[in-house]
Amino acid sequence: MLTKTPEPARTLLALAIAAAFAARAGAATIVVDALVDGPLSPGAPCTLREAIESINAATASFGCVASGPPFGSDDQISFAPGLNGTLTLSAVEGPLAVQRPVAIAGPGAATFSISGNGATGLLRLAADARLSGLTLTRGNGAGLPEGGALAIEGGATVVIVDAVFSQNASPVHGGAIAIAQPIAALTIERTVFRDNEARFGDGGAIDARGPGSLSIRDSRFESNRSWDRGGAVHLLESRPGRSHAITGTRFRDNEAGFEFPPVRRSTISGVAAVRGGFPLDGGALDVTLEGQGGAVLTIGGSTFITNRAPRYGGAVRFASVSPFGDFATLDVSDSGFERNEAFLTGYGDGGAIYLRSGRLAIRRSTITGNFAGDEGGAIYHRSGTMLVEDTTIAGNRSASWGGAFASFCGVTCVDDPRDAGVTLRRSTVSGNLANTGGFDPVASGGGFFVFREPITIENSTFSGNRVLPTWDPPEGAPERMAVAGNGTESLRVTLAGAPPPPPQPPLGGGGAILVYNVAVGEQPFRLTNSTIADNASLTNRPGTGGVWVIGGTVGELTSSILAGSRGGRGNDADLALSPVIDPDESPRLLATRSLIEVPGTLTILCCGNVLGRAAELLPLAMNGGATATHAIDVSSPAYGAGLNPFGFSTDQRGPGFPRTIDLRTDIGAYQAPTGSALIFRVPVLDRLGLVLAGILLGVAGLVAAARGAALGRPRSPG
Repeated sequence: MLTKTPEPARTLLALAIAAAFAARAGAATIVVDALVDGPLSPGAPCTLREAIESINAATASFGCVASGPPFGSDDQISFAPGLNGTLTLSAVEGPLAVQRPVAIAGPGAATFSISGNGATGLLRLAADARLSGLTLTRGNGAGLPEGGALAIEGGATVVIVDAVFSQNASPVHGGAIAIAQPIAALTIERTVFRDNEARFGDGGAIDARGPGSLSIRDSRFESNRSWDRGGAVHLLESRPGRSHAITGTRFRDNEAGFEFPPVRRSTISGVAAVRGGFPLDGGALDVTLEGQGGAVLTIGGSTFITNRAPRYGGAVRFASVSPFGDFATLDVSDSGFERNEAFLTGYGDGGAIYLRSGRLAIRRSTITGNFAGDEGGAIYHRSGTMLVEDTTIAGNRSASWGGAFASFCGVTCVDDPRDAGVTLRRSTVSGNLANTGGFDPVASGGGFFVFREPITIENSTFSGNRVLPTWDPPEGAPERMAVAGNGTESLRVTLAGAPPPPPQPPLGGGGAILVYNVAVGEQPFRLTNSTIADNASLTNRPGTGGVWVIGGTVGELTSSILAGSRGGRGNDADLALSPVIDPDESPRLLATRSLIEVPGTLTILCCGNVLGRAAELLPLAMNGGATATHAIDVSSPAYGAGLNPFGFSTDQRGPGFPRTIDLRTDIGAYQAPTGSALIFRVPVLDRLGLVLAGILLGVAGLVAAARGAALGRPRSPG
């Protein structure tokens, strides 16, 4: 369901747009009364081309009549009542060229369209403009370097409202819209982009190079395609301090990197692409911002469904101009990412989101069923910081590292720790899968794989994540394409069915989390008031199925549950710590008031832990709040055995679910209720047990009655 901007905000926006473009003193209005195009000529009727030329010249001519005040800075073009249909532009005359500020108000996108008939572009804007109530279709920028329907070549602001862009194509960038010269602002609202194509460039629907600020609200992008980056939108802003926003918008079935030989087969859509030397990134969005001055892209209340890219970011690829500092921010909230894929085997990273050198925040969102042909089934993160809050990351899959999330922090994480770190709060990571089959034949981190940077997990749950030993191609994908090469040369290898088993992976573990930190002496892992349960590493390597921390000296575990893990070669330890550089460096665990069902061979520091006992967790379920949790009852050894050292006000479920009740804190992400809401687990009795229990109760009743008679007490009636 498409989320819309709240009504008060929409009202204010509409008033602002109306105020900016409404006719006032110093503005003229011209009415178009004919749906024809051709050379300019005197006399009636007034065509759209003649109306625009009149605005450009600030003089009504060619059969057009201006009403209202004299020409000014807010001139308008409208259409005669009942003038509906399609205006097909002349290929000889070419696109309509706007040289002075104008508002073109069509009668409605459902009833009025401007067509290039596949032979010409539609509009070229060199001044401020507002377009509304139009369908722009079948524009072809064959004679232009960019912009199949609309080329923005100047001016300060462009506003597009209640419009449709469909079946437009550009020979290079911007299948529907391209910004050829930087402007101050591009605003798009309640507009549909469908089946547009950038044939040999970026931005299947929009190529926004220097938009100043880009704002997209309550719109839809469906089945747009680009040759390189940004199946729907390519955004590149190198000026510092620019902010951009996408709200209430749906991106579906957009694709970057299309039309690459051979015919493609993918895990979800049935198509895949292979070719070396091209970007092939950002199935829906490809964004690069200058981080200076706090540049940010905000995505709110939006959905990304079945978008595709061969290499980086099945839905979104985000990067900063500088990979070593001045990071830009991608801020995502209240949004959904479903079944997107970065599908190229051995290259595809970040099935939903790929972040290179930037700061990422994700709040109150769901990321489900995405796929990466190599690393990070849901998210791939490289250099910068990441915060995930109140979010579900479930059912994602990668061919190697990180079924849900993979982090490969670059040199900035070593040089400047402020630009490193992953934080997860009040979130659930469940049912994700990493299995060997990528370019690097290593499957590790069924949930998270974190390399060279610290990770902090608070009030969160990891459940049912897995690492498998061999590539398991999904049903419906009869063959897979493996590719190598550079430039335009490509090497193609078709593998019928499942490929042969890959070499033995050097790791192969961490069903829930694998933390690999090469810097001895650092503290790479902190887990607080969280639950890690029922995860598995089913490889033939001895890696643990729970949490595996490789490197670092001390891991910190506070009031958390680790239970139910299944590891390779029978290594069912829920937590393992291993050295990585100096074999004499024995990693240690600082654990306080935590439950570890199978502690393995750990050097555990501190106190109050519950070791070697089952956690007695109830199945993962929606127990309130926005994310699923494992509930406990009073029979669990985790009940009342925890603490709340950081003073969290709630458990994982958020408001209405206190972290501490009556001075009692439970171990794990879930806090059991009190009073009548408590769950009491009663052992199930078989039939023989029930019979024996009845006999015992009957005998006890007879004994009590006899004792009462002996004491002379009256028997109770009945």
